[in-house]
Amino acid sequence: MQSPRIIADIGGTNARFAYAASEGSIEQEKVLKTVDFETFEAALADYLGHLPSDINTPEEICLAVAGPIHDGVVKMTNTHWVIDQHTLLSGTFHNNRFSKAAVINDFEAIAISLPHLNDEQKASLGGGQEDHNCPMTVLGPGTGLGAALCTPFNGHWVPFATEGGHVSLGPVTAREFKLFQFWRDKGLDTAREYYLSGPGLERIYQAVSVELTGSATTLNAAEISQLAAEGDSTALAAIDCFCALLGSAAGDQALATGARGGVFIAGGISLKLIDFLRRSSFRKRFESKSSMQPYLAKIPTYVITEPNPGLIGSSYACIDTQMKG
Repeated sequence: MQSPRIIADIGGTNARFAYAASEGSIEQEKVLKTVDFETFEAALADYLGHLPSDINTPEEICLAVAGPIHDGVVKMTNTHWVIDQHTLLSGTFHNNRFSKAAVINDFEAIAISLPHLNDEQKASLGGGQEDHNCPMTVLGPGTGLGAALCTPFNGHWVPFATEGGHVSLGPVTAREFKLFQFWRDKGLDTAREYYLSGPGLERIYQAVSVELTGSATTLNAAEISQLAAEGDSTALAAIDCFCALLGSAAGDQALATGARGGVFIAGGISLKLIDFLRRSSFRKRFESKSSMQPYLAKIPTYVITEPNPGLIGSSYACIDTQMKG
Protein backbone atom coordinates (compact mmCIF):
# COMPACT_ATOMS: atom_id res chain seq x y z
CA MET A 1 0.00 0.00 0.00
CA GLN A 2 1.57 3.25 -1.17
CA SER A 3 -1.05 5.82 -0.19
CA PRO A 4 -4.29 6.05 1.83
CA ARG A 5 -6.91 3.65 0.57
CA ILE A 6 -10.66 3.14 0.63
CA ILE A 7 -11.44 -0.47 1.47
CA ALA A 8 -14.75 -2.28 1.40
CA ASP A 9 -16.28 -5.70 1.96
CA ILE A 10 -19.43 -5.95 -0.13
CA GLY A 11 -22.15 -8.57 0.07
CA GLY A 12 -25.68 -8.78 -1.23
CA THR A 13 -27.18 -7.09 1.85
CA ASN A 14 -24.45 -4.87 3.33
CA ALA A 15 -21.55 -2.84 2.00
CA ARG A 16 -18.98 -2.28 4.74
CA PHE A 17 -16.66 0.65 3.92
CA ALA A 18 -13.56 1.86 5.75
CA TYR A 19 -10.53 4.09 5.35
CA ALA A 20 -7.02 2.63 5.60
CA ALA A 21 -4.29 5.14 6.30
CA SER A 22 -1.76 2.29 6.26
CA GLU A 23 -1.67 -1.48 5.86
CA GLY A 24 -3.85 -3.20 8.42
CA SER A 25 -5.55 -0.04 9.66
CA ILE A 26 -9.34 0.18 9.66
CA GLU A 27 -10.75 3.64 10.34
CA GLN A 28 -13.99 5.49 9.67
CA GLU A 29 -15.91 2.25 9.28
CA LYS A 30 -19.47 2.58 7.98
CA VAL A 31 -22.02 -0.05 6.95
CA LEU A 32 -24.49 0.83 4.20
CA LYS A 33 -27.47 -1.21 3.04
CA THR A 34 -27.23 -2.07 -0.64
CA VAL A 35 -30.99 -1.70 -1.03
CA ASP A 36 -30.69 1.99 -0.10
CA PHE A 37 -28.61 2.84 -3.18
CA GLU A 38 -29.39 2.42 -6.86
CA THR A 39 -25.74 1.90 -7.75
CA PHE A 40 -22.47 1.06 -6.04
CA GLU A 41 -21.09 4.41 -7.18
CA ALA A 42 -23.86 6.20 -5.28
CA ALA A 43 -23.00 4.26 -2.12
CA LEU A 44 -19.31 5.03 -2.54
CA ALA A 45 -20.01 8.73 -3.01
CA ASP A 46 -22.18 8.72 0.12
CA TYR A 47 -19.37 7.14 2.14
CA LEU A 48 -16.74 9.54 0.81
CA GLY A 49 -19.04 12.46 1.59
CA HIS A 50 -19.05 11.52 5.27
CA LEU A 51 -15.26 11.30 5.67
CA PRO A 52 -13.68 13.99 7.85
CA SER A 53 -12.16 16.84 5.82
CA ASP A 54 -8.82 16.65 7.63
CA ILE A 55 -7.81 13.13 6.55
CA ASN A 56 -5.47 12.51 3.65
CA THR A 57 -7.26 12.08 0.33
CA PRO A 58 -7.47 8.39 -0.57
CA GLU A 59 -5.80 7.66 -3.90
CA GLU A 60 -6.38 3.91 -3.94
CA ILE A 61 -9.45 1.71 -3.58
CA CYS A 62 -9.69 -2.04 -3.01
CA LEU A 63 -13.04 -3.80 -2.90
CA ALA A 64 -13.66 -7.33 -1.64
CA VAL A 65 -16.84 -8.50 -3.34
CA ALA A 66 -18.96 -11.62 -2.96
CA GLY A 67 -19.33 -12.84 -6.52
CA PRO A 68 -17.45 -13.96 -9.64
CA ILE A 69 -15.12 -11.34 -11.13
CA HIS A 70 -14.51 -11.09 -14.88
CA ASP A 71 -12.00 -8.54 -16.16
CA GLY A 72 -12.47 -6.41 -13.07
CA VAL A 73 -16.27 -6.44 -13.29
CA VAL A 74 -18.74 -8.01 -10.85
CA LYS A 75 -22.46 -8.36 -11.54
CA MET A 76 -23.68 -9.12 -8.04
CA THR A 77 -26.09 -11.98 -7.48
CA ASN A 78 -28.23 -10.74 -4.59
CA THR A 79 -28.40 -7.08 -5.57
CA HIS A 80 -28.64 -5.14 -8.82
CA TRP A 81 -25.23 -3.51 -8.35
CA VAL A 82 -22.54 -3.81 -11.02
CA ILE A 83 -19.05 -2.97 -9.76
CA ASP A 84 -16.51 -2.10 -12.45
CA GLN A 85 -12.83 -1.51 -11.74
CA HIS A 86 -12.55 0.50 -14.97
CA THR A 87 -15.29 2.90 -13.82
CA LEU A 88 -13.49 3.40 -10.51
CA LEU A 89 -10.36 4.48 -12.36
CA SER A 90 -12.05 6.71 -14.93
CA GLY A 91 -14.68 8.40 -12.74
CA THR A 92 -14.73 11.05 -10.04
CA PHE A 93 -16.56 10.31 -6.78
CA HIS A 94 -17.32 13.18 -4.39
CA ASN A 95 -14.25 15.06 -5.67
CA ASN A 96 -12.11 11.91 -5.36
CA ARG A 97 -10.31 10.37 -8.30
CA PHE A 98 -8.54 7.06 -7.77
CA SER A 99 -5.17 6.35 -9.38
CA LYS A 100 -5.24 2.66 -8.46
CA ALA A 101 -8.18 0.30 -8.04
CA ALA A 102 -8.77 -3.39 -7.53
CA VAL A 103 -11.84 -5.59 -7.25
CA ILE A 104 -11.08 -8.91 -5.59
CA ASN A 105 -13.06 -11.91 -4.40
CA ASP A 106 -14.26 -11.63 -0.79
CA PHE A 107 -12.57 -14.89 0.21
CA GLU A 108 -9.38 -13.85 -1.54
CA ALA A 109 -9.41 -10.85 0.79
CA ILE A 110 -9.92 -13.09 3.83
CA ALA A 111 -7.02 -15.27 2.64
CA ILE A 112 -4.79 -12.17 2.49
CA SER A 113 -5.68 -11.41 6.10
CA LEU A 114 -4.61 -14.81 7.46
CA PRO A 115 -0.87 -14.09 7.99
CA HIS A 116 -1.79 -10.90 9.85
CA LEU A 117 -4.27 -12.32 12.38
CA ASN A 118 -3.04 -12.38 15.97
CA ASP A 119 -4.09 -14.76 18.74
CA GLU A 120 -6.96 -12.50 19.75
CA GLN A 121 -8.41 -12.62 16.24
CA LYS A 122 -8.69 -16.40 16.02
CA ALA A 123 -9.88 -19.22 18.27
CA SER A 124 -8.10 -22.57 18.27
CA LEU A 125 -9.93 -25.78 17.39
CA GLY A 126 -6.89 -27.95 18.03
CA GLY A 127 -3.79 -29.21 16.27
CA GLY A 128 -0.11 -28.35 16.26
CA GLN A 129 1.84 -25.26 15.27
CA GLU A 130 1.72 -23.36 11.98
CA ASP A 131 4.47 -23.99 9.46
CA HIS A 132 5.00 -20.47 8.14
CA ASN A 133 6.74 -21.81 5.04
CA CYS A 134 3.56 -23.55 3.91
CA PRO A 135 0.16 -22.40 2.62
CA MET A 136 -2.82 -21.48 4.76
CA THR A 137 -6.40 -22.07 3.69
CA VAL A 138 -9.81 -20.73 4.71
CA LEU A 139 -13.34 -22.12 4.46
CA GLY A 140 -16.40 -20.05 5.22
CA PRO A 141 -19.95 -21.37 5.63
CA GLY A 142 -22.44 -18.61 4.88
CA THR A 143 -25.07 -18.29 2.18
CA GLY A 144 -22.80 -20.70 0.32
CA LEU A 145 -19.33 -22.02 1.14
CA GLY A 146 -16.38 -19.84 0.24
CA ALA A 147 -12.82 -21.14 0.08
CA ALA A 148 -9.42 -19.61 -0.64
CA LEU A 149 -5.71 -20.20 -0.26
CA CYS A 150 -2.76 -18.04 0.80
CA THR A 151 0.71 -19.32 -0.02
CA PRO A 152 4.24 -17.96 0.60
CA PHE A 153 6.31 -16.96 -2.42
CA ASN A 154 9.59 -15.04 -2.48
CA GLY A 155 9.02 -13.54 0.95
CA HIS A 156 5.44 -12.52 0.24
CA TRP A 157 2.01 -14.08 0.72
CA VAL A 158 0.04 -14.70 -2.46
CA PRO A 159 -3.75 -15.29 -2.30
CA PHE A 160 -5.77 -17.55 -4.57
CA ALA A 161 -9.55 -17.58 -4.75
CA THR A 162 -10.95 -21.08 -5.36
CA GLU A 163 -14.26 -22.80 -5.99
CA GLY A 164 -13.74 -25.23 -3.11
CA GLY A 165 -17.36 -24.86 -2.07
CA HIS A 166 -18.39 -27.02 -5.01
CA VAL A 167 -16.17 -30.00 -4.17
CA SER A 168 -18.19 -33.09 -3.23
CA LEU A 169 -18.61 -34.37 0.32
CA GLY A 170 -18.45 -38.05 1.24
CA PRO A 171 -20.57 -39.68 3.96
CA VAL A 172 -18.89 -41.46 6.86
CA THR A 173 -21.64 -42.29 9.36
CA ALA A 174 -24.98 -44.02 8.87
CA ARG A 175 -26.71 -40.68 9.51
CA GLU A 176 -24.69 -38.99 6.78
CA PHE A 177 -25.56 -41.77 4.31
CA LYS A 178 -29.24 -41.19 5.11
CA LEU A 179 -28.78 -37.42 4.83
CA PHE A 180 -27.27 -37.56 1.36
CA GLN A 181 -29.78 -40.13 0.15
CA PHE A 182 -32.66 -37.99 1.46
CA TRP A 183 -31.53 -35.04 -0.63
CA ARG A 184 -30.33 -37.09 -3.60
CA ASP A 185 -33.88 -38.38 -3.91
CA LYS A 186 -34.91 -34.72 -4.21
CA GLY A 187 -32.35 -34.06 -6.96
CA LEU A 188 -29.55 -32.52 -4.89
CA ASP A 189 -25.96 -33.69 -5.22
CA THR A 190 -23.25 -33.76 -2.53
CA ALA A 191 -21.50 -30.43 -3.24
CA ARG A 192 -20.05 -29.04 -0.02
CA GLU A 193 -22.00 -25.80 0.01
CA TYR A 194 -25.35 -27.60 -0.16
CA TYR A 195 -24.65 -28.85 3.38
CA LEU A 196 -21.94 -26.60 4.82
CA SER A 197 -23.77 -23.27 4.77
CA GLY A 198 -26.79 -21.63 6.40
CA PRO A 199 -29.16 -23.34 3.94
CA GLY A 200 -27.07 -26.49 4.38
CA LEU A 201 -27.68 -26.60 8.13
CA GLU A 202 -31.39 -26.26 7.37
CA ARG A 203 -31.18 -29.22 4.97
CA ILE A 204 -29.35 -31.31 7.55
CA TYR A 205 -31.96 -30.47 10.18
CA GLN A 206 -34.81 -31.43 7.87
CA ALA A 207 -33.27 -34.82 7.07
CA VAL A 208 -32.35 -35.51 10.70
CA SER A 209 -35.86 -34.62 11.84
CA VAL A 210 -37.24 -37.24 9.44
CA GLU A 211 -34.81 -39.80 10.85
CA LEU A 212 -35.53 -39.01 14.51
CA THR A 213 -39.19 -38.00 14.50
CA GLY A 214 -40.60 -39.43 11.28
CA SER A 215 -41.60 -36.03 9.87
CA ALA A 216 -39.69 -33.36 7.97
CA THR A 217 -39.49 -30.14 9.98
CA THR A 218 -38.31 -26.97 8.26
CA LEU A 219 -36.58 -24.32 10.38
CA ASN A 220 -34.08 -21.58 9.54
CA ALA A 221 -30.49 -21.72 10.73
CA ALA A 222 -31.03 -19.20 13.55
CA GLU A 223 -33.97 -21.20 14.90
CA ILE A 224 -31.96 -24.42 14.77
CA SER A 225 -29.07 -22.82 16.65
CA GLN A 226 -31.45 -21.46 19.30
CA LEU A 227 -33.08 -24.86 19.79
CA ALA A 228 -29.65 -26.47 20.10
CA ALA A 229 -28.69 -23.93 22.76
CA GLU A 230 -31.85 -24.94 24.63
CA GLY A 231 -30.86 -28.61 24.45
CA ASP A 232 -33.26 -29.81 21.75
CA SER A 233 -32.06 -33.28 20.70
CA THR A 234 -32.91 -32.97 16.99
CA ALA A 235 -31.20 -29.58 16.67
CA LEU A 236 -28.15 -30.86 18.55
CA ALA A 237 -27.95 -33.90 16.26
CA ALA A 238 -28.18 -31.66 13.19
CA ILE A 239 -25.45 -29.30 14.40
CA ASP A 240 -23.23 -32.21 15.40
CA CYS A 241 -23.63 -33.61 11.88
CA PHE A 242 -22.82 -30.17 10.42
CA CYS A 243 -19.65 -29.86 12.53
CA ALA A 244 -18.49 -33.38 11.61
CA LEU A 245 -18.95 -32.75 7.89
CA LEU A 246 -17.14 -29.42 8.22
CA GLY A 247 -14.24 -31.25 9.88
CA SER A 248 -14.09 -33.73 7.00
CA ALA A 249 -14.17 -30.92 4.44
CA ALA A 250 -11.47 -28.96 6.30
CA GLY A 251 -9.23 -32.02 6.41
CA ASP A 252 -9.72 -32.61 2.70
CA GLN A 253 -8.91 -28.95 2.07
CA ALA A 254 -5.68 -29.26 4.05
CA LEU A 255 -4.60 -32.34 2.13
CA ALA A 256 -5.50 -30.89 -1.26
CA THR A 257 -3.63 -27.62 -0.68
CA GLY A 258 -0.76 -28.67 1.61
CA ALA A 259 -2.03 -26.09 4.11
CA ARG A 260 0.37 -26.87 6.94
CA GLY A 261 0.26 -23.17 7.78
CA GLY A 262 -3.22 -23.71 9.21
CA VAL A 263 -6.86 -24.19 8.27
CA PHE A 264 -9.19 -21.32 9.16
CA ILE A 265 -12.99 -21.32 9.38
CA ALA A 266 -14.60 -17.95 8.65
CA GLY A 267 -18.06 -16.43 8.83
CA GLY A 268 -20.84 -15.63 11.25
CA ILE A 269 -22.20 -19.19 11.35
CA SER A 270 -18.88 -20.54 12.58
CA LEU A 271 -18.58 -17.80 15.20
CA LYS A 272 -21.95 -18.81 16.66
CA LEU A 273 -20.93 -22.48 16.68
CA ILE A 274 -17.47 -22.23 18.30
CA ASP A 275 -18.55 -24.07 21.44
CA PHE A 276 -20.37 -26.73 19.42
CA LEU A 277 -17.33 -27.17 17.17
CA ARG A 278 -15.04 -27.69 20.14
CA ARG A 279 -17.35 -30.32 21.67
CA SER A 280 -18.10 -32.04 18.37
CA SER A 281 -16.14 -34.53 16.29
CA PHE A 282 -14.85 -31.68 14.06
CA ARG A 283 -11.21 -32.21 14.96
CA LYS A 284 -11.48 -36.02 14.97
CA ARG A 285 -12.98 -35.96 11.49
CA PHE A 286 -10.36 -33.43 10.37
CA GLU A 287 -7.64 -35.94 11.18
CA SER A 288 -9.48 -39.13 10.17
CA LYS A 289 -7.81 -39.62 6.81
CA SER A 290 -6.30 -43.11 7.15
CA SER A 291 -2.51 -43.01 6.74
CA MET A 292 -2.49 -39.20 6.65
CA GLN A 293 -3.61 -38.83 10.28
CA PRO A 294 -0.09 -38.01 11.58
CA TYR A 295 0.28 -35.36 8.85
CA LEU A 296 -3.05 -33.73 9.71
CA ALA A 297 -2.56 -33.96 13.49
CA LYS A 298 0.21 -31.34 13.20
CA ILE A 299 -1.96 -28.82 11.33
CA PRO A 300 -3.72 -26.22 13.51
CA THR A 301 -7.37 -25.35 12.92
CA TYR A 302 -9.01 -22.07 13.90
CA VAL A 303 -12.23 -20.11 13.78
CA ILE A 304 -11.61 -16.49 12.74
CA THR A 305 -13.04 -14.28 15.48
CA GLU A 306 -11.94 -10.99 13.89
CA PRO A 307 -15.18 -9.38 12.65
CA ASN A 308 -13.61 -7.75 9.57
CA PRO A 309 -11.02 -10.06 7.99
CA GLY A 310 -12.12 -8.97 4.51
CA LEU A 311 -11.34 -5.34 5.32
CA ILE A 312 -7.96 -6.30 6.77
CA GLY A 313 -7.17 -8.26 3.61
CA SER A 314 -8.29 -5.37 1.41
CA SER A 315 -5.90 -3.04 3.24
CA TYR A 316 -2.96 -5.38 2.61
CA ALA A 317 -3.84 -6.41 -0.96
CA CYS A 318 -1.24 -5.54 -3.55
CA ILE A 319 -2.82 -3.59 -6.38
CA ASP A 320 0.37 -2.38 -8.07
CA THR A 321 -0.17 -4.94 -10.80
CA GLN A 322 -3.79 -3.89 -11.39
CA MET A 323 -4.75 -1.52 -14.17
CA LYS A 324 -3.81 2.06 -13.29
CA GLY A 325 -5.53 5.29 -14.29
